[in-house]
Amino acid sequence: MCVALALAAVFVLGEFTATKRIFPFHELQRAKHLLFGQSVPDDATLVTTPYWRDRQTHFADLHGTARNVMLGDSLTDGGEWNELFPDHQVANRGINGDTTYGLRRRLSAVVALRPAKVFILVGHNDFQLNRQHDDIWRDYVQVLDTLKSAGITPVIQSTLLTAPKEPAEDAINQHIQWLNGQLATLATERGIAFVDLNQTLSANGVLRPEVTNDGVHLNGRGYRLWRQAILPLMAP
Repeated sequence: MCVALALAAVFVLGEFTATKRIFPFHELQRAKHLLFGQSVPDDATLVTTPYWRDRQTHFADLHGTARNVMLGDSLTDGGEWNELFPDHQVANRGINGDTTYGLRRRLSAVVALRPAKVFILVGHNDFQLNRQHDDIWRDYVQVLDTLKSAGITPVIQSTLLTAPKEPAEDAINQHIQWLNGQLATLATERGIAFVDLNQTLSANGVLRPEVTNDGVHLNGRGYRLWRQAILPLMAP
């Protein structure tokens, strides 16, 4: 009886955290990978969580404009950007748990804002979900191409490293370093601004402990440092 109740509780917890992709979503993902091996999700499943759908439809129903857009996953979602940049017009278009594929799927609502600049930070969840490098790169480049073709200036922000607590998370940092190397090269080739946030927020290949509480997301100090790194690039 106790075992059944414990399993039921774990199931309910897993369903809730998967919906929001909040703690302990990443910890449950690591445990699943360790127990059952790696699995590659179908792209369509990346945009089926209720939270993603709710936020995406919310964004689609907003018809204002913004000079700057912050686009990404939970790291962007969690930022109080208008308070961090009181002298700039900034729209938050972050969605908890989002991926490069999710960004690509919802770009029309970003373009509709007619921004001058879009600041992109994404990638961790792609690797957390074991997506293939080619698929991640295809989606990221298409995001950049779509913005450029709409006359919008993209700003690439390096995908943040994590502070590993498990071997699986350490492997994710290796993938993140690969992506950041690719992005830095592409930015140079195409004349796109590239902001290496890891220079400020990470040290020795991991996220600095003083800017995070869970090894993935940022605390107040982390967001202040992020703000300082991109302030000179904000469109007036």
